[in-house]
Amino acid sequence: MKNTFKMVMAIALITVLAFAFVSCGGGDDPKSLAKQSYDLTLKMFADMGNPNLEAEAKKLEEKYNKLSDADREIFDAEVMRLFGM
Repeated sequence: MKNTFKMVMAIALITVLAFAFVSCGGGDDPKSLAKQSYDLTLKMFADMGNPNLEAEAKKLEEKYNKLSDADREIFDAEVMRLFGM
C-alpha cells in the first residue's frame, strides 16, 4: 500500500511538473514554490479536470523558470522531502 501511495504521489509530481506547476501565490523562493507544487498536487487529486488548476500551473511555471540552477536543486530536494521520498 505504501509503494502504491508513493507511486501515485510520484505520478502526481510528474503531472504537476507537466502542467508547469500551479501557484497559489507566495514567494518566488524554491522552498515556497515546492510547497505550492505539493499543495497543487493534492488539489489535483481532489478536483481532477479543474481548468483553474491549469491557469495556476502557468503562473508557477513562470516562477520556476526564473529559478537559478542552484535554486532548482533546492526546489527538487524540497519537493522530494514534502512527498516523503
